Amino acid sequence: MIGDSGSYLAGASGLKLGRWFDTPLVPSFSELPLLDTMHRAGWSPYADFGPGLPVVIAVLALVMPLMTAAVVVNVLSMGLLAWGIMIGPWSPRRPSELWLRSLMAIAVSCWPIVRFTSTGVLSEPLFCAALVWLCVLLARVTSPRTPQLVGLGVLVMFLGTLRFVGPVVAVVAAVLLVQRGVSKRRAAIWGALTAFVPLATTVVATQGTGARVVAFHRLDETDVFFAARGIGGWFEAGFGDQTRTLFRLDYAPTVVDWLIVAASASAALMVVWHWTRSLRRRTWFPLHPPLILGVALVLAVLPSMLFIDAVVKLENRLVMPTGILILCAGGWALAQLDHVGVATSAAIAWTIVATHPWNWMDRQDPPSSTRLTDTVDTLVVDRNIAYVLTTNADLVWWISGVPARYLPDGYHELSDRTYDVVPIMTAMPCSLSDTRGAIVVETAFVPSKVAEHLAADTAAGRYDMVDSAGIAVYTPTGSNC
Repeated sequence: MIGDSGSYLAGASGLKLGRWFDTPLVPSFSELPLLDTMHRAGWSPYADFGPGLPVVIAVLALVMPLMTAAVVVNVLSMGLLAWGIMIGPWSPRRPSELWLRSLMAIAVSCWPIVRFTSTGVLSEPLFCAALVWLCVLLARVTSPRTPQLVGLGVLVMFLGTLRFVGPVVAVVAAVLLVQRGVSKRRAAIWGALTAFVPLATTVVATQGTGARVVAFHRLDETDVFFAARGIGGWFEAGFGDQTRTLFRLDYAPTVVDWLIVAASASAALMVVWHWTRSLRRRTWFPLHPPLILGVALVLAVLPSMLFIDAVVKLENRLVMPTGILILCAGGWALAQLDHVGVATSAAIAWTIVATHPWNWMDRQDPPSSTRLTDTVDTLVVDRNIAYVLTTNADLVWWISGVPARYLPDGYHELSDRTYDVVPIMTAMPCSLSDTRGAIVVETAFVPSKVAEHLAADTAAGRYDMVDSAGIAVYTPTGSNC
């Protein structure tokens, strides 16, 4: 249960149950109205992530258990990623080049952030595998005909359903197709269609909820820290350790962090400059697809950080696709060197420093039942509740399978703004009573304003409350409804 794993798997479970793009779990940062979730007995539109991964898992879940389907998707993703790295943008010119590509495929598969994401139910492994294959096909296909354009279009549209950066991938791929001999008119139509279809699919999946609020967010020094750690993780396993970035808050950017960001920005400008020159001269460089797509994916995050999503940071997971593309480009170039010994030594050195082979078998412990989930299970049996509001919705749904949503806390992380919890808390007892809901919380983690309101409503007879060793259960009485 790493990161957003619960949300992706919950979306797939909704599809398997025939509830198209409905989910029994909403992430803690979601801005979907809580009262709407209660009116729908704990179910909400699948609005906070791309629908592609849940659809793939749900299709496989037709012939196997849901969790097994998620594991199969990860295994296939890692296999496709390694295969794409071995195939490369051109045919190997000698056996040593193929061996070096194979070494690179193994090393990238064991990269700390790749191992981290592939042990959860996350879109990154499948997205990265599809992205590498897009680069391989763009480099290998010359003067694409209609069937080839259709195949590339399907791949780009699939990428757009996995992550919200689909339009960026579509636009860059369309320009690259012009370099491959496609007319500007055909490439423009192709790019517009491959960008529009994922957007339309996302709108349908989110059921027009408008789960994002446009508002300006100021960048600060923590953004520099995350960017430096994310990019530094491409070359050093300590930086690539997820627990040193996303889950660590006691930080301050160092001189090394600033140097990494400055060097990366300079390298990105050089790549863009080289590409624009090749566009003017109508020349083609086989490593343009991974390099340009890698830079574009990072640049696409900046508008999101500034105007849409205050939570997003350029941390390891987010820059993982760019890192893989940059490493692939470097590895493919390195593998074709005439000096095999130099190339092999560089590949082995990177593998040791960037992946720490002695840690390859490290895995996070799987989640297990707690007193919170045991209490929810008991409520389901004794009270026949349909869903719960809680302080750890991801764990509750993952272990108990009961639709769950987080209690309101008065702050929207995505748009970095506060909101009033009083109207929600006032309407909550009757909404819960009408839809067979209950509140099950770890009292130590209940926001103070919410705790005060729950205490007042309990005293007024709107809830029956039982507190046992830090786990409080509030069941609505239906009074004054």
